[in-house]
Amino acid sequence: AGSSFLFQIKIEWRNGSTLIVRDTIKKYTGVTSGWDLATANLVAPAGTTNARVLLTVSGLNGTVYVDQFSFTPSITPTATATFTPTFTPTATSTFTPTFTPTITPTATATFTPTNTPTATSTFTATPTFTATFTPTTGPSPTNTQTPTATSTPTNTPSPTATSTPTNTPSPTATSSAPNNLLLNPSFELDANNDGAPDSWTTNSIFTRSNDLALDGDFAGKFFSTSNSSANILQTVNDLTAGAPYTISGWVNIPQPAGSSLSFQIKLEWRNGSTLIVRDTIKKYTGVTSGWDLATANLVAPAGTTNARILLTVSGLNGTVYVDEFSFGQ
Repeated sequence: AGSSFLFQIKIEWRNGSTLIVRDTIKKYTGVTSGWDLATANLVAPAGTTNARVLLTVSGLNGTVYVDQFSFTPSITPTATATFTPTFTPTATSTFTPTFTPTITPTATATFTPTNTPTATSTFTATPTFTATFTPTTGPSPTNTQTPTATSTPTNTPSPTATSTPTNTPSPTATSSAPNNLLLNPSFELDANNDGAPDSWTTNSIFTRSNDLALDGDFAGKFFSTSNSSANILQTVNDLTAGAPYTISGWVNIPQPAGSSLSFQIKLEWRNGSTLIVRDTIKKYTGVTSGWDLATANLVAPAGTTNARILLTVSGLNGTVYVDEFSFGQ
């Protein structure tokens, strides 16, 4: 999709309009083998109130498809003990004695002699009682409740992060242009390994650096200890006069960089080699509070065919970092 093609998925953690940090989820510089998943588990940094999910592309000369994006809070399962009674029948034997009398007649012969030589037998029945115990076993089931603890995971959702649109002060609050016309806008590429970012003009005090990057691995770095000056630019062709364009870029001056320091971001509207008008996007003369966004919405003046994005510095006696530039409709 282009020799200098760069497509990135990023997330900006913000507090209102103030950027806290930007994470790069994944970057692509060439063909994928079908659909490719870009994913990350992140923790919102301290102070976060909103976030921006960014899809950025530069040097595009082809097609990039995206689908099925998701940004959600992680869910932590919580175990809740649920008691389910289980009934176990227990047989209990109850013995009931039953008395059954058994009568056994016993014959007793009594002989009474008489004067008559005739024997008379008299039988007297005498009952004898015998107690017989007959046990009766009757199973009486007794239900005994045995509580069994069953752990049932309960998902406790965290609040859903929502993006709160905010305005960034002067010149005009905007997000990155949907189609970035700049090549190598974040100064990541250096194909010939000469130390200078590809697609921008060169100067000995301007290099590609991994000292301090807003996003990705590299940023542009102006450095001098002799009150130096330099102009770094990139030309964008095939513009439409009367059309709206957005320009933006991030600047970081971590320490004093000279008593006469002047660093400016400018945009020149041109017709071929003829300058029509030059707009100053932002000017810096001292230390910034971390990364600072310079941005503006502008309309290409009549006759515009191309434009130059200029990074100009003078009186430099220190370091100025630049990163994540964008220009497009």
